[in-house]
Amino acid sequence: MAKDMEAMANIMAEGNKTPSSTAVVKVKNAPLRSMDWGVIHPLEPWRLAFDYFLMALIVYSIIIVPYRLAFDVPAEGGWLAFELIVDLLFLIDMGLNFNTAIFVGEDLIGHRKVIAVTYLRGWFVVDFLSTIPFDFIVDAILGPAGSSATGSDLKWFRLARLLKLVRLAKLFKVFSKFENEGRLHPATSELLQLSIAVGFLGHILACIWFMVGVAALDAQLMRGIEPSQTQAWISSSLNITALTPPEQYAASLYWSFTTMTTLG
Repeated sequence: MAKDMEAMANIMAEGNKTPSSTAVVKVKNAPLRSMDWGVIHPLEPWRLAFDYFLMALIVYSIIIVPYRLAFDVPAEGGWLAFELIVDLLFLIDMGLNFNTAIFVGEDLIGHRKVIAVTYLRGWFVVDFLSTIPFDFIVDAILGPAGSSATGSDLKWFRLARLLKLVRLAKLFKVFSKFENEGRLHPATSELLQLSIAVGFLGHILACIWFMVGVAALDAQLMRGIEPSQTQAWISSSLNITALTPPEQYAASLYWSFTTMTTLG
């Protein structure tokens, strides 16, 4: 008990220093009484489960955000409610990060002030930008997507939702965290991160390719060119404009990966 009190006193006294210079508690001997009250051990089963669940939500976010923007598929009804819940869960995660002990090598720091300072100096900005529902805020201020007066402006303002793609960095942070905690072998982690990076690149290129085609078609139509005479790829070679958004995405994704994996 005396040693625990002494360790806590040292942490409290040096809370303004960097975590590497604070008194730390060894992971193998880290009883909850050695931490500030209410601080969560990062290897608690429910905390691990929450981290894994967030990883799945991050993958969902980095797929659905570019898709909705490029193919003009707004979230409606149950999907809208689900995506608001996703943002809420990431907000809850931010709160948990202020109250979860952090690993430094094989040591565990359980002093809340040090945890908060470390988080604010590190991943807080990334988490904040990827969590705030900018797209819903813009819709609330400028009006619904169907508004003829603001529809063109909204298309540009909704680019703010791309800030959610910052969650990809958070996903890689989670992989690094799992490596440090011994939950994931480094080789496995690198393979998973490479697979995700390649898949995400193909997904983004597919969305950009379609958006470029739409912009080219709109520009030609505004110049008075007849739809049957336009040169945009989405209306000529494959007539993608007649397809549903999922079919348009499949065609764009096919182009993206064949371009990435062949000579073009």
